[in-house]
Amino acid sequence: MSSPTPVSGVSKLMVTLSMLLSLPVIYILQRLRGRTFGDLGLRRPSKSWTQIIIVAVCLAVLIQVAEIALGRLFGPTMKPNLSVIDVSNPQSLLCWIAVGIIGGGFFEEFIFRGFLFSRGEMFFGRKPQSTIIAVILLTVVFGLLHNYQGLAGVIISALASLVFFRVYFWSKRNLWAPILTHSCVNIIGFLCIILGID
Repeated sequence: MSSPTPVSGVSKLMVTLSMLLSLPVIYILQRLRGRTFGDLGLRRPSKSWTQIIIVAVCLAVLIQVAEIALGRLFGPTMKPNLSVIDVSNPQSLLCWIAVGIIGGGFFEEFIFRGFLFSRGEMFFGRKPQSTIIAVILLTVVFGLLHNYQGLAGVIISALASLVFFRVYFWSKRNLWAPILTHSCVNIIGFLCIILGID
């Protein structure tokens, strides 16, 4: 595994912008099949928002603790370069937290647990084993896409992906629970970086 490379705020912003551009493509693909975003899990949750928020915050804290522990075993994860962020400026800080919520929380979950997962299940035949295969493949891909964070980042991202899938199934395939959980992970991780907690 190659050594982690620094991640600039600009590259994170570019990834977020590319995700935004994927939204109309996914919309068109869904419409061509006679489906909506609701069929991908963007619908009113069957669980209460209070339950979802409590689960999201608790799991986000556990994931952050696991990241710190794994960082001690395998070397710390490569953190984003926050030098472009003026943490003394509340607007700048809120802007970058919003990027973490929208880019990581919303779009990664929408693309992975919503669009790609549903396509994976269809590809493998909508059988119980197709769900397992799709979860495993997407978990591996999700982890490897975080290679820039080093070995610990790959491992914690893959484990976090499994947690996000578990929350997704717990919420009866509703995306809002993993979106909120992933967003909380990003916010807590961002605050840990700013506060120097690792």
